[in-house]
Amino acid sequence: MFDSIFGDLFDFNNDGEIDAFERGAEFAFLNELIEDENGKSDDFGDSDNWSFDD
Repeated sequence: MFDSIFGDLFDFNNDGEIDAFERGAEFAFLNELIEDENGKSDDFGDSDNWSFDD
């Protein structure tokens, strides 16, 4: 049985267990979702503020 909120989605090696790497991937995914929801993502985001001037 999986002790992950996403079930076997992050069970990359299909061994039926969620190891440390898989938990880390799940945590990073959840963290990105939360940051995106709160508007705190570190990606480039708003293209109106992009500048290509030297």
